[in-house]
Amino acid sequence: MKNSTKSIVLAVITALFTSLYSCKKCTTCEVKDSNGNVIQAAAETCGNSTDIDDAKSDAKNTSILIGGTYSCTDDQ
Repeated sequence: MKNSTKSIVLAVITALFTSLYSCKKCTTCEVKDSNGNVIQAAAETCGNSTDIDDAKSDAKNTSILIGGTYSCTDDQ
């Protein structure tokens, strides 16, 4: 194989592995007040683990501020 062909094959393999291991995950979080009224409608957030953790943390913090509850459901 020529060097340029090897470089192309290596680039394709690298791109394939990168796309496989950087899968985005999704979660849906909803916040309710102490009476069960929806304050923050169920909103889907997709991204890496940090994005998902941030969305869950935001929902939790909002529920604490209003004395309510929150729930998050991770999508498969």
